Parts: sequence; structure tokens; C-alpha cells
Amino acid sequence: MFTDSQSFIISMVAVSVMVIATILIHYEAMWLISKRLMKIKALSHRYLMLYSVLGLFAAHTAEVWVYAFGYWFLIDVLHIGSLYGEFSGSAIHSYIYYSIVSYTSLGLGDVFPSEHLRLITGVEALNGLLLIAWSGAYTWLIITELGRARFKKHFGTDFFDKP
Repeated sequence: MFTDSQSFIISMVAVSVMVIATILIHYEAMWLISKRLMKIKALSHRYLMLYSVLGLFAAHTAEVWVYAFGYWFLIDVLHIGSLYGEFSGSAIHSYIYYSIVSYTSLGLGDVFPSEHLRLITGVEALNGLLLIAWSGAYTWLIITELGRARFKKHFGTDFFDKP
């Protein structure tokens, strides 16, 4: 259907769109979580943390789905590349499984890509690593701010204030 050069260009455009989409999803999720945390400060820190982590988990889930849809579109619609191994065809859950294994860099080795999908899989692993690290940094920031507020509430001063 496509030449090798055309398939490569289509794959690069597709992976660029997926990277941009996942970065935007992640940014917007953290923005919405932050805005919501400012409005619900009255809850205990435990619930605020739970809300934050569940929000980030939902963002990661949506990002995995972006890649799963991308694999489905490239393989089943455009016929660019394929997945081999223990892969059950064009069922969406198979693409989600492959995407989450790639996104988290788990790499079980039971399903592997061919042709230009190998590059997309590598980019997904790198993108997932960066977004998971971003979530970790964001969570640390929230924990630090919540801890600072709790310390100030109980002791009347900010632990980090200079004397």
C-alpha cells in the first residue's frame, strides 16, 4: 500500500502527534489537579494526596490509550507494520496491553513490533518514562507543600523559614 519511505514518514508523523497529545494530556491533568486542590484544601492531606495520585493515574491511562489507538490505526487501517508473538489480532485490548507494556518500559517480550513500529515503540517507552518521572516530581511537590502546611498549622512556623 505504501512504500517504505512513505511508511516511515507516516510513522514519524503519527508518533509526533502521539507524543504531543500525551504531553498535553499530562500537562492539563496536572493543571486540573492543581486547580482542584486549591479549592478543596479543607480535606485531610491523605485525601488530597489520593485525589492527586488517582488523577495522575487517570492521565497515564489516557496516554496509554492514545498509543493503543495509534497502533490500531497504523496496523489495522493503514497496514503499516504489525505485532507478532502472543498477540490476539485487532482486538483493542491487545493494543492496550502492548501499549502499557511499552509505555511503562516493562517489555515482557511476549509481543514484539515489526518494521517502523519498532521506532514508535521505542519512542513510547521514552515518552512514558518522561511522563512517569514528571508525575513523580509533581507528587513530590504536592507532598512537600502539604507537609509544609501541616508543619505550619501545628507549630505556627514554616520549617523551611530562615530564623
